[in-house]
Amino acid sequence: GINAEYGDYFTMFKFALVCCLVGVAWSSKDHVDNIPKQFSATFIKHHGEEALQELLKRGDNTEIKERVENFRVAVQTIEDVNDNKNTKFSAAVNHITVMTDAEKAAMLNLNPMNTTEGARTRRSIT
Repeated sequence: GINAEYGDYFTMFKFALVCCLVGVAWSSKDHVDNIPKQFSATFIKHHGEEALQELLKRGDNTEIKERVENFRVAVQTIEDVNDNKNTKFSAAVNHITVMTDAEKAAMLNLNPMNTTEGARTRRSIT
């Protein structure tokens, strides 16, 4: 009867609503989820469980916050790159995504004193 008919409409409405919500979630630009868990897994992969425990034991909240924020920004950038249909490559997290700004700068070794010394050394060899 009538209750069964309304029940069918209600079921179809629920199904359509769920489909819309899933579509909105998938199409959302900001779909970075569970950053702390992803950060921990990435840090462990590249530095080991012991290094993560040491980082947490030091209790330097400023360093941890910086690392997690840098990771969050990197993951958002990676997802944006991978969502772009015109990009001919894919991006992924790596050891750089869990670094502090100071560690990244040291890795680049772009200190002007170092580059000047390197140029002087090379010039004297020739």
